[in-house]
Amino acid sequence: MTTRLRIFYENLKCLSTAEQKRECEKILDALKAKSEPTLATWFCDALDTMKDFNNVDQPFLDKESTARRKPIGPDSPNTGNVIWLLCEEQKSKGGIHVSGIPEYCFQYIEREVPPMRVANGNQPKSGAGGIDYIARCGQTPILGEIKVESDGNPFYAFVQLLTYLSEMATINQVKRANKYKLFGESIGESPAFDLHMMLVDFNDRGEKGGMVKSTQELAREFKKRLQEDFPKIAGVLGRIFCLTACSKEKPLELIAKWVEE
Repeated sequence: MTTRLRIFYENLKCLSTAEQKRECEKILDALKAKSEPTLATWFCDALDTMKDFNNVDQPFLDKESTARRKPIGPDSPNTGNVIWLLCEEQKSKGGIHVSGIPEYCFQYIEREVPPMRVANGNQPKSGAGGIDYIARCGQTPILGEIKVESDGNPFYAFVQLLTYLSEMATINQVKRANKYKLFGESIGESPAFDLHMMLVDFNDRGEKGGMVKSTQELAREFKKRLQEDFPKIAGVLGRIFCLTACSKEKPLELIAKWVEE
């Protein structure tokens, strides 16, 4: 199922950092001016389209695809190494903490989760790729994307997470998640999902660095538009985190660049 939001996310992959920066500014201006359509409109339209997707009888991950994944460890490249560090942090401290937010502790659950996987559905790409990691803070489900060094920026990660959220927050998908305990335990019938943009070994100089602040402004304005213009849908979005970390530090210390409540 194709949505305008997913098309936009897929097209972002082909753009340079400078071009993505211009897209971010253009979208932010549209949200502030309430020009239509806005990113909030695309998100709501995507949720509406996705409500008809019903695959409750199949898990998000099957044993065969999970078994084929490359194992992760201290020498894993990029995202794999970060996931391993998160797991080590969780083992040693019973959870993953965020520096500066002492009350926030989350549990890593799974990696590389494809929201739209359909077994035997003649959809060869349905199980490809997916959310870098899913986690849980209490009963709150978390979708997380990791960007290592020059691999993307917070704006790209934010659009990517909104795309995944539109594909995970429908009634059918929540039922599916609860049925197969995707998040380890029930997340309720109408959960609000937290979003994690995790920037690891991120170079905050130049254009990419400037996009940290502009993405925060975009996230704030996006939430505002949802709450004011689409209040029935706004409840699917919880807190938005922009986290930074250095992979050279052991144990891994996550620091909140900003959090939008």
